[in-house]
Amino acid sequence: MTVRSSDAGFLSGVEDIVQSFLRTPLWVTMGWYDFELQYRRAFIGPLWEVIIIAVWVAGLGLLFGRLLGHDQGDYLVYMASGVVLWQYVSSTLTTGANVFVANSRQIVSVNNPMFTYVLRNVIEHLAKLSIHSIVFIAVMVLTRTPVEPVVLFAVPGLVVLVFTTLWAVPLLGFIGARFRDFTHLLRAGMRFLFFATPVFWYADGLDDRAYLANYNPFTHFLEIVRAPLIGESASLTSWAVVLIINLVGIGIMCVVYNRLRRALTLWI
Repeated sequence: MTVRSSDAGFLSGVEDIVQSFLRTPLWVTMGWYDFELQYRRAFIGPLWEVIIIAVWVAGLGLLFGRLLGHDQGDYLVYMASGVVLWQYVSSTLTTGANVFVANSRQIVSVNNPMFTYVLRNVIEHLAKLSIHSIVFIAVMVLTRTPVEPVVLFAVPGLVVLVFTTLWAVPLLGFIGARFRDFTHLLRAGMRFLFFATPVFWYADGLDDRAYLANYNPFTHFLEIVRAPLIGESASLTSWAVVLIINLVGIGIMCVVYNRLRRALTLWI
């Protein structure tokens, strides 16, 4: 029985991803090493991540909380959760656009599955997310915000968010490897989207222009995790949007990954 080249390419792409997951100790170690390397010989090490996010949250909270006339405690919890989640999304995607270029030496010299480097990138930023979460927990404690049972629904929301980055990173990585200016363009775009996404402002505060936030997919990805964290239920609309984006994104990633995986070595 003969196998068509397209089928063979698909199977080899799937095998690459499966083999990557089977080498869990490898990409976990590499991702954690990348995380630790940034703070080597720093006196307080990764605690700098906590300080940076804490200053960011405090600054935005004190400024916009009063300007927008929100209850200081509720607003700090809302904004802190948004900043922590946005930092994960933004940093994972922007570094993801450079993931294959940054690992070019290993890609051309070591026989590792290509998807290993995607997992390496995601693990590094998951480590940062865990550190940043300390700030959110501290805000919850300081504002004496009660933890509601609905908070458990943040877990599947976070799983879906992380899963989304697993297919988005290789897509951005291929584009970034082929067009080197793309990484810089993406960074600029993510900075704009920080203000265009309800990270530190409420979407319902736009009144008749709330649809502007609803058309932003990042709004819904934040919603499915943040809403349970602050004691609310994520809307079915947000879940529907997120799941549809994932179905379409996975399909696109499979096609692109199978067709361009072998050509990647020519670009890096």
